[in-house]
Amino acid sequence: MFLPDRRRILVPPSASALRFIDPDGISTEDSRPAPNKAHEFFLKASIASSSSPGSAYIEHGQQKILAFVEGPRPIRSSFSNKARFEVDVRFLPVSSDLHTLGIQRGQGFYSALERNISEYVYTSIVPSIRLDQYPKSLISLSIVILSNHTSKADQTKQIAASCVTTASIALVDSGIQLMDIVTACAVKFTINPIKVELDLDDDETNIGKGVVSLMISRDEITGFWIDNDSQQSLDDVYLLESLFETAQNGAKELRKLINSVLLDSVPNSDSQI
Repeated sequence: MFLPDRRRILVPPSASALRFIDPDGISTEDSRPAPNKAHEFFLKASIASSSSPGSAYIEHGQQKILAFVEGPRPIRSSFSNKARFEVDVRFLPVSSDLHTLGIQRGQGFYSALERNISEYVYTSIVPSIRLDQYPKSLISLSIVILSNHTSKADQTKQIAASCVTTASIALVDSGIQLMDIVTACAVKFTINPIKVELDLDDDETNIGKGVVSLMISRDEITGFWIDNDSQQSLDDVYLLESLFETAQNGAKELRKLINSVLLDSVPNSDSQI
């Protein structure tokens, strides 16, 4: 039996994302960088330092994501020698066509899309956290997707990649002990001929899409998610190697940007990340 979420106000199924009017009276979806500048990122840590131990914000084209970390805080339960880690991903109402479509299909506010992204973020992030340093504690990660691409192309893998990266920055900002920072990159590929590249736009012409999460310093893959209809394509060893290599190269470049952002957030710091 499905119980509706009464804590939030339901939006009409026909609702669309907010649009703003610039001083010249021209309707625009966003005053930030245009979607064609999809390769440009904006990252910032300590967005809500007064209300949360750790927070981060990422902006990629029309995609805007906030992450907040709470804990570690003690929990009342039987003793555990390591912390429990929880992830909750939510779309802001009318933030995305994908989320509106989920409401129209009767999935409710906590849709299958949000559950899938939450599970992927958990799988990607949990190997990096030193949970054994926080016995009988709870670490909570909340991610809010404020805005997303409004095109009809499936941007699920791009959203998942941005959520993983934002979550990692928020965890570093919280001071929780990590083994490494997890960065994620969305990739797209074709089979004939085999071609793999980073998925940075809303192009629908490619055959398959996926996302790879990595701990670059430890040279470890922590998460891998690919379209269900592309599973058989992974029998090609060359394609699989190309997917990981492309994602790794993108994650290395993204890690450089993250390092600079984190170092700038710590004045007079000579430490290396």
